[in-house]
Amino acid sequence: MREIFKKNKAEVHFIALFLLFVILFSVFRAQIAEFSVWMLAMTHEVSLTKPKTGQDKTAAQEEVQRPIRITAQTPSTVKLNTAVARINPNISKQAAPEAKVTSNLPKTATPVIFMTNSIPDWKQAGISLFPPLRKYDGTAWDKEKTEFKVTTDGKKLYVICRAYDKNPVDAITSNSRKKKDKRIWEDDAIEIFIMKDSRSDHFCQYLVSASGVGQTAYHTELSKTNASKIITPPKKFEFPQFNVEEFDGGFEFEVTISLSNIGIGLLKPGDTLLMQLVRDYRGQNTKNSAILQLFPTHIYADSRYGANNTDRRGFQAVTVNDK
Repeated sequence: MREIFKKNKAEVHFIALFLLFVILFSVFRAQIAEFSVWMLAMTHEVSLTKPKTGQDKTAAQEEVQRPIRITAQTPSTVKLNTAVARINPNISKQAAPEAKVTSNLPKTATPVIFMTNSIPDWKQAGISLFPPLRKYDGTAWDKEKTEFKVTTDGKKLYVICRAYDKNPVDAITSNSRKKKDKRIWEDDAIEIFIMKDSRSDHFCQYLVSASGVGQTAYHTELSKTNASKIITPPKKFEFPQFNVEEFDGGFEFEVTISLSNIGIGLLKPGDTLLMQLVRDYRGQNTKNSAILQLFPTHIYADSRYGANNTDRRGFQAVTVNDK
């Protein structure tokens, strides 16, 4: 036997190696196949796909896994989001959806600011009302009147407003009193936005609730025209003076604003500044809410956010009377 092995040693080794190969191939054939495919993929002769795991997904399950395409939101939702962004410096506005939202309705007639030395009286002669406020999409809203008059002494801006209300007892005033971040826009309130000009890197927002609570926001501009971030005002910032009284027919607001906050040293007859005025009727998140604006954003800002009155493109020029 040993003699036979010696004579056929090479053949015996070949047979042993062959049997070993057969055994290894039968045990590791799956791994060898995967390795072969991988080697082919490295030469770009085949392409690899991820193996399926678990049961097949239904159409509904696949829909959930797909990226969500952002579309234009409802006004109430959008306004709530942009409001949160105004009060929290860490929250920025989302990118605009592709679909444009515009309105071909007439633009607002250019308002005029008159020269006075202090807060004007409603009956003071020669001071005309600002044009009526409209809904953010440019349509009229006639349920209640909103009247604004604005004057200046060159250093300060004096804003008076009568927000007419047939049922003032139903006015919402609790949010500004109870909530830590005030959320004045969820009350019956007015909002005053001012900016020096279209090249400004910041603008100011003044909010006053019918409750008498006020709030100021100093917005710094980001790279996008419709985005801003609230920061702490500079040390020289002058906070506004305001007063709210209920009269027989609604609420009367008085607000005194320093123009130096937007970089205007002296406002003279013939000069202009940019403004946006807003009335929040019954807040912004109730079935009776109405957001009214001097310059409707769908007309001036091509707003993709609905009632986004912080869009700087919605600010428009207001002229100081030069007569």
